[in-house]
Amino acid sequence: MVLAVLLGPAVSCAAAAVSTPCARIEAMPRAIPDPAMCLRRIDIAPIALPAVSDDAATNATAAALFERAEERVAAGRFDEAEQTLDCAEAVLRTGGDATAHYELVRRRGILDYRRERIPEALERFECALELSTAREDRSAIARDLKNVGSALRRLGDFRGALRRLAESLDLQRAEGSDALGPVLNNIGDVYRELEEPDTAQRYYREALQDFQRRGNPVEAAHVLETLSVLALDRGDSREAARLLENALAEDRQNGNRPYRLRIYAGLTRLAIAEGDLAKAKRWRAAGLAMADEYDLTLPAELELEAARLDRLDGRFGAAQSRLRRAIARLPEKDIERPELLRELAASLESEGDTGAAIAVLRQTHTAVIATGRIQVRPPVGLGAIAVRSGGTRTQDRRAGTRWSPAQRNASPAHLAAVVHDRFRVGAAAVDGDVFPAPAAADAHRRSGATGTSR
Repeated sequence: MVLAVLLGPAVSCAAAAVSTPCARIEAMPRAIPDPAMCLRRIDIAPIALPAVSDDAATNATAAALFERAEERVAAGRFDEAEQTLDCAEAVLRTGGDATAHYELVRRRGILDYRRERIPEALERFECALELSTAREDRSAIARDLKNVGSALRRLGDFRGALRRLAESLDLQRAEGSDALGPVLNNIGDVYRELEEPDTAQRYYREALQDFQRRGNPVEAAHVLETLSVLALDRGDSREAARLLENALAEDRQNGNRPYRLRIYAGLTRLAIAEGDLAKAKRWRAAGLAMADEYDLTLPAELELEAARLDRLDGRFGAAQSRLRRAIARLPEKDIERPELLRELAASLESEGDTGAAIAVLRQTHTAVIATGRIQVRPPVGLGAIAVRSGGTRTQDRRAGTRWSPAQRNASPAHLAAVVHDRFRVGAAAVDGDVFPAPAAADAHRRSGATGTSR
């Protein structure tokens, strides 16, 4: 097996005894294609290099496959990227050096992350860290620490995420690295989840400067989109609009389609917050059309805004179906789950199914605990929209009924009683605050931005 080649028999056996991440990955059954056949299918010729070892030629072929897989990940063609990495593994079973085998593990982790398979991505990132540590490759160790930290954040382990990210930042600074943008961005993500927006913004600004200085429009667009969510959270819709416009301009320089979907989600959310549902529908349609054209998996934030628009239109069944599918795709501890569940409860309550809404509230409370959160951010701007019993929309005052701090941390039973009371008195505005109100949901989580290294 590939990892056995890399770790060596003694290390591999020792790893199996203590069940390290690499040992667990090594034990997974996997069908690997014939290398000659898969190279023909992918249209990459085996690279023959005169006067060099077979390992060098194998490494060169694997590198060409890694490059092809990266292109396919950027285009959102994840199944093709997986097939390409399977081919790289088949090639590397005939040889290759430690670096090539390590790259295979790391790139599989990035692919899992992009596909929202966060637990699997974490396992591979931890294996990559194990391998880079064994090789004493400090640059790779710093990168792997960052990737582990990013995955831990997605799973709600904010303390573990900060520890790993801080280790990565310290190591990169000690090595004199001037490419700190990715780890700074990830640290900003954690502080945002911890409801420290000022600290988060400082890290994001530093990350943005780094990406722009190094000419990385994809990551710059991602940071701009995240900053727009912070702006909208504090009620500055004008700044949010400016940042999203800049994000869209940056992204169009590179055409990273998965990131573009997150920008469309931000633009949809902004339009909803401003009460312009017609504009929100146009942005939603643009995102859904792109996902359909290129067979892209919809990010959770776009699913959320699409379902929210369905709810505000009185299309409760469509909203609930979309949300249930999105929730089913996410791991139990994913930090996206509480917000999707809260929107599902809002839709059920709006439809008049108080009992089902209360049941989903209990799920929300469980999801919040699973992610290690105390609170979850309420949807922005929904107080501006009233959903009437007859299914018509009217523009309402922006201020809606808000939960007190005590209510935000209340038990599910207490929250259910409040929801029931609201429904009984016929509250017109469905404000999303009827759920244990959250801390900050990372708009790109978002992997999105994955925050992982390429």
